[in-house]
Amino acid sequence: MEILDTRERLEEATSDEEAKIIQNESEARIERIIKKLSIAFKSKDLSRAKELTVKLQYWYNIRKAAVEWFPGKRAEIQH
Repeated sequence: MEILDTRERLEEATSDEEAKIIQNESEARIERIIKKLSIAFKSKDLSRAKELTVKLQYWYNIRKAAVEWFPGKRAEIQH
């Protein structure tokens, strides 16, 4: 849900500042996920690692869309 909400916020953004905020939030989430992913691999929890890898890909794509954002552009997220 958080991913969809963020994508929607990006689509509704009207300024570079809003897109930059979303970019920064995405980067913070990416960092947290990478830390959790490291823990999952160290503990050999491959199911959790798989789940986190999927989330990581979504957040990378949202960050990319935020970087490429401009007014009126649809936030296209590649899966």
